[in-house]
Amino acid sequence: MYAQLRQQPMSEPAAIQQDLAETISAPRQSPRTSKEINLTVTRAIVGVAAVIGLLSPGQPTGSAIYDAFYRAGFVALLAWSASRSRRWSLIIASAIAAVGSLGIALLAGASALAIVVWLASRNTRDRRAGALCGALIGFSLLRMSTGWFEGSSALLAALAACPVLWSAYSLQRSNTRRYLRIAAFAILGLFVLGAAMAGYQALRYRLPLQRAVAETTAGISAGSRGDTTDASNRLLEASRQFTEVAEESRAWFYAPARAVPGLSHNLRSVDILAESGARLTSTAASATTSIDYDRLRQEGGGINLSALNELGPPVRKVADELEQVTAEVASLDSPWIIPLLAEKVQEFEDKTSGFTSQAQLASIAVSDAPAVLGAQGSRRYLFLLGSPSELRDLGGHIGNYAVLSFEDGRMTLEEVGSPLDLAQPELEASLAEENAFPLSVLALRPASFPQNWGASLDFQTDATLAASLYSSKTGKPLDGVAYADPEVLAALLAITGPRPLPLLKTTIDAGNAVEFLTLGQYTAYDQQTTGQGALEDLTKDIFQTFTATTLPGPKRLADLFSPLVSTGRLRFISIHPEDERLLNRLRANRPVAAVRGADFLAVTNRNANPSKIDRFLRRTVSYSATWDPATGEVSSTASVILQNEAPTSGLPAYVIGNQQGEPDGSNVTDVAVLSPFELSEVTINGEQVATNSQRELGYWRHEARAVIPPGGTLTLKYHLKGQVAVGDLYRLDVVKQPTLIPESTQISLTARDSDLEPGDGVTVAENVATITLSENQHSTIALRAI
Repeated sequence: MYAQLRQQPMSEPAAIQQDLAETISAPRQSPRTSKEINLTVTRAIVGVAAVIGLLSPGQPTGSAIYDAFYRAGFVALLAWSASRSRRWSLIIASAIAAVGSLGIALLAGASALAIVVWLASRNTRDRRAGALCGALIGFSLLRMSTGWFEGSSALLAALAACPVLWSAYSLQRSNTRRYLRIAAFAILGLFVLGAAMAGYQALRYRLPLQRAVAETTAGISAGSRGDTTDASNRLLEASRQFTEVAEESRAWFYAPARAVPGLSHNLRSVDILAESGARLTSTAASATTSIDYDRLRQEGGGINLSALNELGPPVRKVADELEQVTAEVASLDSPWIIPLLAEKVQEFEDKTSGFTSQAQLASIAVSDAPAVLGAQGSRRYLFLLGSPSELRDLGGHIGNYAVLSFEDGRMTLEEVGSPLDLAQPELEASLAEENAFPLSVLALRPASFPQNWGASLDFQTDATLAASLYSSKTGKPLDGVAYADPEVLAALLAITGPRPLPLLKTTIDAGNAVEFLTLGQYTAYDQQTTGQGALEDLTKDIFQTFTATTLPGPKRLADLFSPLVSTGRLRFISIHPEDERLLNRLRANRPVAAVRGADFLAVTNRNANPSKIDRFLRRTVSYSATWDPATGEVSSTASVILQNEAPTSGLPAYVIGNQQGEPDGSNVTDVAVLSPFELSEVTINGEQVATNSQRELGYWRHEARAVIPPGGTLTLKYHLKGQVAVGDLYRLDVVKQPTLIPESTQISLTARDSDLEPGDGVTVAENVATITLSENQHSTIALRAI
C-alpha cells in the first residue's frame, strides 16, 4: 500500500513547493565571486591591451626594447585607467581617436565611442567595458596620423589620454594617489637625469664629431686629387676619432638618457653616426691603398681586362660596405634630433654620398665594362661627329663619322669617312613607310643626307636610324652608336697631345681644338673641299693616335669626359640590353620620354640656311607658368631670345650665307618648342607668326621660322595651355640642346591660390618660384604648393 501511494503523482501545489525547495538549496554565486570574475576579466583585457601595444607601431626612443615597453605600457595603462574613469573622459578620448585616425584605427576609435555612448545611454558602469574601450582607444591613438607638424600625432595622442588618466587618478583612494604621485615623480626624475646626460653628451662629442667629419671631408678631397697617401692618413684619423666617440657613447651611465623619448634619438644618432663613420672611413682608407686603378692602364692603348677582373671582388666588397653604412646614416632622419647634431649628420651624409656613389659605379663598371670592351667577342661602334656650328636637334650637323672596334680591351680604328659616303636616297620611301621616326626627322631626308642623323632631340631615335642606315649601306652590324661634338675631340687631344695640321704647318691641341673645328677650319683653307679633306685626315689621325695611346687612370678620364656626358656633348647607346645598367649609371644617354602628368620643356634650333652661322648664335630661354594645383590647369609662355653675332663679310658664304635670299650674315633658323601643352600662338617681337605643330616623342612640337639679321635680336614667345596632374606637386622636365655658346635658362612658376615651398636652387619671392638651370642637358624641377 505504501509503495502504491508513493507511485501516485503529487498534486500541483506540492510540486511547486518541492521545486522551490530545490532552488533554495542549490549553491548560489556570491557577490564576492562575481566581483572576482569581473576583476579577472578586466585584468585579462589589460594584459591583451599590453600585447596590442607591443605589436603596434611607434618609436618614441628609437630603441626596440624601450619602445616596446612604452607602447605596451601606454595601452595597458589606458585600459586600466579607462576601467576606473568617468564616462565623459572616455567620450573625449575615443572621439579624438576616431577623428584623428584612418582605416582600422578609425574603426577602433569609433567602436570605443559607440560602447561608451551605449553605456551612458543605459546609465551603466562596467569596468570590463571600460577596459575594452581603453584598449581600443590606445590601439587607435598609436596609429594616429594628423600630418599637421612633426610630432603632432604623438602630442594629440597624449592630450587624448590625459582626461582618462586624470579621471582614474582622481577616483582612487588617498593612499593610492600618494603612491601614484611618488611613482610619477620618480619617473620624472629619471627623465630629468636622462635629459641632463643627453645635454652633456651633446656638448662632450660635438667637437670630436666635428673633427672626424672634417678629416673625412679632407680625406675624400685628397682621394679626388689622386693623393692616396694623404687620403688614407686622413681617413684613418677620422676612423680613429669616430671609434673613440662610438666606444664612449655606449657607456652605462647614459642608460637614463636612452629611456627619454625624443632625447634618446639623439644618443642613438651619435652611436650610429660614430659607428658608421668609423666603418666608412676605415673602408675608404683601405680602398685608397689596396685598390690600384692605375693597373687598368696598358701600354699601347686600351684597358687591361685581366686587371679589371682582379679588381672585381675588392671593389664590390667596398661598394657593399659603403652602401650599407650610407643607408644606416640616412636612417637617422628623425624630427627629434636637435639641430646641432642634425647638422653634423647631414654634413657627414653630404660629404660621403659622392664617395659612396663612386664606389657603386666602380662596382658596376668592373662587372659590366669587360663586355662593352670586347671581352666576350668583338664590338663595333659608330661615332657620329657633330658640329654645333650648324645646329640640329641633337646638337650639330654630322660632319664626319668614325668606326671603332673593341676586342679584349684593345681599340682599333676601322674607318673614318664623310656622311655623304653613307647616302642611300633610294631608302627614303621605305623609311617613311616604316612610320618609325618622327615626321620632322623624315622631313630632313636622312637616307639622302646622313649629316642629318642628329635630327631628333632623342638620341635613341637618332642611334636607331643611324645604325639601320649604316648597316644597310656597309653590310656591317653595329653594337652601339655614339655622338661626339668638338669638345669631345678636344678631350681626346688632351690625352694624345697636339696633332699636326700638315697643310697649315701648325698643330691642333686641346686648347684650340673647339675654335678651330667650329670656325678656324673654314677660313684656314682656300677651298671648302680642301678643308673637308684635311678635316677627315685630322679626324683619322686623332682617333688612330688615341687608340694607340696609353690611357690615363679612371680619375683623369672621368674629369675629362663626365662634364661632356652631363651636357649632352658625348652620348653612347649599346644595342645589348646587358650594357644598360652601366650606361644608365654613367648617364651616357637619357632618353626623351613623356612623363604622364608632368610638364616638359625643350627648345631647339635647326639651321635652315644651310651654313655654319650658328657659331655666332646666342640663345636665352625663359619659361614662366601659372599653375592651379586644384585643377592641374597650366598656362605658360616659353620665351626664346636669339642674338645673331655673325659678321656680314669676311667669311666664306658657306659660313655666313644662306639659300633663302637673305643678306649675308643673316641666320635663318627653325625654332621649335617641345611641350605637352597645345599652342595658343607664337609671336616674334610681338607680331604673330605662322607655326607648324605636330606630335613628336609623346609631346607637341611647335615650330616657327625666324630670320635674325646680322647683329640683331629676336624674341619669340610661345603661348601654351594644358594640364598636369592634380595635386600639390608640380614637375617640370627640361632638356637642353647643346649649343656652342651655353644658353641661359630661367624657370618661373606661380601657383594659383597657393604658396610655393622654397628648396635647393629655388628662390621664392612674392609667391613666384624662380630657378636658374645649369648647363646640364637634363634637369628635373619639382615644386610643391603649400
